[in-house]
Amino acid sequence: MPEIEYITEVMETEELLEKLCPPVRNWFKDKFPDFTHPQKVAIPSIMKGEHLLLCSPTASG
Repeated sequence: MPEIEYITEVMETEELLEKLCPPVRNWFKDKFPDFTHPQKVAIPSIMKGEHLLLCSPTASG
C-alpha cells in the first residue's frame, strides 16, 4: 500500500506565477486575482509529476 503524505507547504502567488510559461502566466493574471488556497497547495506537486488526491469544498478552487 502506498504511503500517504500530507502537503503542508503553500507556495506564494509570485513564486507560482514564475513557474508558469509566459502565455499561461499572462492568461491567469488577466482572468483571476489570485490562486485559491487549494491551487497553491496542489500546483507545485502536479508540476513535479507527483500523484495527488486533493479534497476541498465545492467552489473553493
